[in-house]
Amino acid sequence: MQNYQQLGTEIVATPAAIEAVPHSAVTDYQKIEAEFARYEAEAAAIKQRMDALNEQRESLREQERVIAIPELKARIAALGIAPEDLGYATQPKKSLAPSIPKYRNPETGETHSGKGACPAWLTPETKKDPRYLNPEWVANDEAKKAAKAAKAATKSKTESSSVSVAAEALASNVADVASNDAPTTADGHVPSVSDGGAEMTAANVAAVDAAHAGSESSNEAVVSNLS
Repeated sequence: MQNYQQLGTEIVATPAAIEAVPHSAVTDYQKIEAEFARYEAEAAAIKQRMDALNEQRESLREQERVIAIPELKARIAALGIAPEDLGYATQPKKSLAPSIPKYRNPETGETHSGKGACPAWLTPETKKDPRYLNPEWVANDEAKKAAKAAKAATKSKTESSSVSVAAEALASNVADVASNDAPTTADGHVPSVSDGGAEMTAANVAAVDAAHAGSESSNEAVVSNLS
């Protein structure tokens, strides 16, 4: 007897095969299905209850925090407990250098940064008056400019040294080219450089001059900054 048949794209049991299944087996299957459905319904109810309890728990915990924090702070302060005593490392505060006011009243000695609301003695005219500049601020400003100029000079010196090394190497190549291109006679005499060798030598010499000129321009710029 054929127990299965093709129904479209699915293979299903034939009516004869279904009738041949014992009645007790169908009953047991139905019992399992019913029990399984009951457990699913119970699980859904339990999950719903757990979600509701979780919301209540979070709400009650927040209420407890609101009450406990002031009490704990007061208790810690009363006992003089430091964060280190509780195992908490304090973060070191960054020390900021105090800013120097830019302006100073030469008559009263009062100082002001020049930012925000200015006092009556600090007007657009007095800001342009050198007498109203704070000497301490002027000295600090000049020190900053000197440090900046020194840094630029060091950088320029390094670049100039690199150019000098390149120029010396190029000059050495010029000498080598001139020596190699110049033919010698039987008695060892070196005649004048040929036209082609002269052109090559002139081009290399011009490159050396350009390198030195760039170095001198860089040094002049540094001297201008320092002055």
